Amino acid sequence: MATAMIAMDVLPQILFIDDGVYCLFKDQNPEAAGLASFQERLKTIADLVGLSVFSDSMRQRKLKPDDLNQNHKVKALSLDETVRLFSRSDAVITF
Repeated sequence: MATAMIAMDVLPQILFIDDGVYCLFKDQNPEAAGLASFQERLKTIADLVGLSVFSDSMRQRKLKPDDLNQNHKVKALSLDETVRLFSRSDAVITF
């Protein structure tokens, strides 16, 4: 969805929360399980619009910034920053 939005000149803000934070792990190899990798797409999207992660979701899962793929340059957001992100957004789409 983010790729389509970018193609239509709509720049989304992407926030990974709850178990979604696992999508940002470094050294993933989904091909070994017969799944497609979307790491290159995430890197491209990160370069274009940036990626954010909810810091509470990281903390609840005992994850550190070093656990994430550094190519994505993910910004950790506090609860207050997340609320501000949502409040200035025209729409919020969840997956």
